[in-house]
Amino acid sequence: GTRAIGWLRWKTAAAIVALALAIVLALGVSTAWYERSIETDLGEWKTVSLADGSELQLGPNTRLTLDLGDSQRSIALVRGEAYFKVAKDARRPFLVQANAFAVQAVGTEFAVSSRKDEVIVTVREGKVRVSPSTKSTKSRASYDEPSERSVPIAADFQLRLVADTWPVTPSRIDVRYALALG
Repeated sequence: GTRAIGWLRWKTAAAIVALALAIVLALGVSTAWYERSIETDLGEWKTVSLADGSELQLGPNTRLTLDLGDSQRSIALVRGEAYFKVAKDARRPFLVQANAFAVQAVGTEFAVSSRKDEVIVTVREGKVRVSPSTKSTKSRASYDEPSERSVPIAADFQLRLVADTWPVTPSRIDVRYALALG
């Protein structure tokens, strides 16, 4: 009678606590994962969806770190290549740092490839701005205010950057071929 009901209540409460703990842990793990870094092995491709709705496709042997804050969405491409499908958010520019360069976007689709001393930025849709990376890049610069140190890249253009060459001019390319899109 009463003992069985008490036992059942205790088991139900324990199950609810265990479920709540599992949910909290799962959310905690995925959040921490997005704030830190993502890596792919040789021959591995990975697609990652960010909390803001942006989508990243990482090529093989790629490593990047993410910092999604209230004022900007910042990614450091340590090595490799990634394709970014950026969710529009005018209040939070999307910034990708690669080698000594920074690529800024609001809502667009583009790829960044970082190899030893070369960075390649390919824009499929929208536009981005590329500038030499400086400490001030972290500050909130207006996306629509072209700086004399930034180069705009429109859709169907690619920019190849080598460490000490600035400024550079984007060249028109076949983006579908360059990004091997079907």
